[in-house]
This record gives sequence, C-alpha cells and structure tokens, in this order.
Amino acid sequence: MSASLYNGFPIVTSDTGAYINMGFEFRIPYDRPPYYGLFIRLSSLWTSLWYPVVIQCMIAALLLSQLTKLMFINSAFYKKCTMLSLLAIASFTCLPWVLGQLMPDAFTGILLMAVILFYLKKHTIVSYGCYAAIIFLSLLFHSSHVLIIFCLSACIIVFGLKRNWQPMVRKSAAIFCLGLAVVLLSCTVSYIKGHGFRFSRGSHVFLMGRLGETGILKKYLDENCSGNSYKLCEVKDDIQGRAWEFIWSDNGPFHKSGGWENSKAEYDAIIKGVLTDPEYLSLFIQKSVISTLRQLTQVTLPEKFPALSYGSSPANSVKFYFEDEITEYNTSLQNSGNLEGRFFNQLYFLFFLATSLIIIYKYRTLLNEQDIKIYCIVIVFLVCNAFVTACFANVLDRLQHRVFWVLPAVNVILLLRRLIEIRSKKLATQTLS
Repeated sequence: MSASLYNGFPIVTSDTGAYINMGFEFRIPYDRPPYYGLFIRLSSLWTSLWYPVVIQCMIAALLLSQLTKLMFINSAFYKKCTMLSLLAIASFTCLPWVLGQLMPDAFTGILLMAVILFYLKKHTIVSYGCYAAIIFLSLLFHSSHVLIIFCLSACIIVFGLKRNWQPMVRKSAAIFCLGLAVVLLSCTVSYIKGHGFRFSRGSHVFLMGRLGETGILKKYLDENCSGNSYKLCEVKDDIQGRAWEFIWSDNGPFHKSGGWENSKAEYDAIIKGVLTDPEYLSLFIQKSVISTLRQLTQVTLPEKFPALSYGSSPANSVKFYFEDEITEYNTSLQNSGNLEGRFFNQLYFLFFLATSLIIIYKYRTLLNEQDIKIYCIVIVFLVCNAFVTACFANVLDRLQHRVFWVLPAVNVILLLRRLIEIRSKKLATQTLS
C-alpha cells in the first residue's frame, strides 16, 4: 500500500469515477463491464475507498507468498524469506502503484500469479477452487483479461501438446473454460438488462478507434466512400491522432457519426470490410505486430500523474458516495499536482536490468525446470497482454506496466532463493569445520 499511503489517498484515473458510479447504480455501460464497480461498492462497505485497496493488496500478498513457496524448494527457506521477498518486490517494482489505484488493472498481475499457481502448484481441491475463483473474478473485472486468457491458454495448449505435457494441457483447457463461463455470464447479464446477448456493447468502437489511429480507417474511407453512405465519410479528414481521442473527444468523428447509440451497424460494416479484404487485412496484421512491440516497451509510470480534483468525474463520484473523504481526496499529492513517477521509473528500470543480467549470466546454476516454466508463462502473458491491448484498444503505459511488475518480482524471488542457499551452505561448512 506504500504508493497510495505516500499519495495520501488511493490513486485514481479518469475512469475511476465511472467504475464507482457503475458499482452503486449497477448499470452496464457501453465501454466496460460493471463488475469492478461492484467490487468497489462491496469492498468499500459503503464507508471508505481505502478498503478496496487494502483487499487488492491482501490478495496480491497472499499470491506472492504462495509464489515464493512454489519457487523455494526448501520450505524452511520459504518461511524465512516470505516477508523479505514481499518487501523487496514492494520496494523495487511498480507493484504498489498498480495495487494502490482504484482500477481493474490491479487484477491483471493478480490474474497472472493465480494462473501460474493454478498451473504449477500441487493442490488440494480447496486450493484449486480458490485459484479458480480468483481467476474467474479477475476475468470479470476487465474485458481484455478474457481475450488475454484465451490467447495464453491456446498458446500453452499448443506447446503442451508438442511437449506432451498433459497436465498443462488439461489445466489450460480448464482456464479456457473459465473464460467461456465469464463470456456466458456477461452475455446473460447484458441480455437480462435489455442490451442483447453480447459480451461487450462497445467493442466495435474501440476497434474502430484503433483503426483510426493506425491510419487504416482513413485509407479505407478514402477508397470506399464513393460507393457507401457512411456518416464517417463526412468527417474522415478529422480522423487523426490517438485512439482515445477518436472515442472521447467531445466533438470528434465518433460522436459526429452516431456515438454509442447509433454507430454499431456502420462500424460493423466497415470493420468487416477491413478484415475481409486481403490488402487491408495484411496492413492490419502489420500494424498489429508493430503496435504489440511498442506496447511491450510501455512499462513506466507516468512522469507526472494527472490531477483529477474539483469537477472531475472521480472527484464528483467521491463527493457523492464518500463525502467525508472528498477533502482527503482533493489534498492528495496526485490532486495537488505533485505526484511524479520519474525517480521511481529510474529505480525500477535499474533494478530490473541488474537482476535480469545476473539471471541471464548465471541461468545454468539459478534456474530449474519449474523456474523456466514460470518465466515462459510470464513472458507469454506479457506478450498476450501487449497484443490484446495494442491491437484492440490503445498503446498506453498503464496497460502494460499493470502486469510487467510480475517479471521483476520473479527475479527477486529467484535471487533471494540463491542468496539463501549460498548462505546456508556456508553456515553448514562452518558447522562441519
């Protein structure tokens, strides 16, 4: 919780207010699932927005301690080093900044750790159920999590079949089924609320924004407007800039072409035209590869966290539902314009670089087969996260650093294990002598 305590209040983004409102109104918006909002409502106990952060940190600490136990072969070493590993991870990775914010991004790393433990830890039925429940809830909280888990499980199934790792294949199938269950539940809830049997009401908008950012949409409209009466044709020269600008600009092309209510039919037709034409499809694939590589590098905190005080969406939500905390909210470092990530970015990068170089140089003595599996799962997850977010939403640092911290966290546990092993051997030698 160090980052939120340092800030003086849980860290927020411009989307935090929407999640708070969704939780208390239980409505299904166009642009995101409502379940993280429900988590805020229930975990806050209608009393304080500190409580959701506390619960996020407790879940992460539990999973990190279990990950430490998994990687420490000697259980006696694990008991000595759990708190040390948690302290090092909290000090030298961006974990506190991710868990200290009121956003479903906090559960991306939690999802990854739960997946690792589900795959590799020996379980009782109860522990299997606990990890499956954490995976299920994490998938509910953000639409991208479902697509990521589909990609991850598919990759591991293919690799597991080639290596004849039947347990990994079976567990991948189970995780894939959890993703399908989340899709079915979300579609059912959407149908009950009168929005049709669909997983997301706004997926076509985000993909269109991404097509606009890459330049594919402008090219398609330039070449196809003569034979179609698309509303976007009237504003195609205004389509420029980032995907989020396309969607959220008050007077941008999206709002001029129908907004959330009336754009679906036209956008679906354009998306179908792009993805079924070999020329545009090849261009989309090319842009997707480049965007994924760009997203993989977006692992830093904001140089300066934006102030979202008086009159902003989060401020209004805090004032309406947690009025006694509004002064604390407005006077936090973030909302006073004084919360910066520059120093922490430098610290985290140097630490990650140093630990990674040590592990690469000494990998033969440091890594066992299970460690290699853990790193493979982490790296594949990071690539899947970059692919899903970059291709279907935005290339943003927030969408990659939300989970990147797991990689240096594994480095920490691995190096601590090695240091303890060396120290134990020295003590054993001194005792014998």
